Amino acid sequence: MLTGQDLAGILAAAGAATQDDLTEFVYWNCYVRDFSEAAHEPAERATQAWRPVLREDLTPLLRAAHAGNPCREFGWRVEQVLEAGRVVARKGGDVRRFEPGHYLNLDSPFSTGKDQRIAICLPKDSTTLQAGYYHIFGEAIGEDDESPRILRFYWNITAEGAPLLVGLITRALGRFQIPYQMKLPHARTAYFRRDAAVVYLNRRYYRVAAMILAGVHREIAAHLADDTPLYTKRLARGLAMAENPGESFGKTRSRMVAQALWKARELGLTGETGLLAALDREFRECGIDPDRPYLNPGSRDEYGWP
Repeated sequence: MLTGQDLAGILAAAGAATQDDLTEFVYWNCYVRDFSEAAHEPAERATQAWRPVLREDLTPLLRAAHAGNPCREFGWRVEQVLEAGRVVARKGGDVRRFEPGHYLNLDSPFSTGKDQRIAICLPKDSTTLQAGYYHIFGEAIGEDDESPRILRFYWNITAEGAPLLVGLITRALGRFQIPYQMKLPHARTAYFRRDAAVVYLNRRYYRVAAMILAGVHREIAAHLADDTPLYTKRLARGLAMAENPGESFGKTRSRMVAQALWKARELGLTGETGLLAALDREFRECGIDPDRPYLNPGSRDEYGWP
């Protein structure tokens, strides 16, 4: 986590007019990259939420490396029809919500109703789901990606190593039919991020997935930078994990840091000891252990690494 000296430096460098400005500064200059890098930059650049100019689209290389297939799964029945063509469907003990275009009605081509049979038809990837990112979907259907049971694995991969990582992940997790999602930046210049590539999967698969991902890590290690994102649990060189908070992990934790600094400054607590105490208090009030900020409230660290 951040030291008292770091917190004092953030307040001095940020020059934030609002708490939202301070959140953006912390996110870009402490989570996305190491604050020590920003602290040694010219003042006019270090006081802003730094973003690079995005150039050179890597999508063709990433797509060519994708070794998976689209997801096709039968045996689902509609439990509830929602608005705009969405449905809630069940298969055995699994219940999921599906968007229109992601399922095929096997009983009627005209309308969808309760108890009708549907086949799930999910794409293998997307270039439009999130601006700036190439998304990959596994061959098996998993949990909704906003579920608190989802784990995030962060890879500090280089642009040169990104296609190789895509190939390794899609082959390894696909071979064992583990449901997952993955995203990487489109642009070569976005790979300055410590969380450049993210793999999402359900915690129920952690033990087997950890062994698989450890094998991937051994093959890709030469293309990983050593550092890992702030707030996460470091697993190995350039690889870390965190539990899913239901929104951007980095933004959520950076908002807590910004709130702590903002409150401390309003109270005149600008010394290192006071800032650290304010940060500790803010995290605990949000239910987060300051020593394990990668965990959700009430969660235990059961994430051993092979």
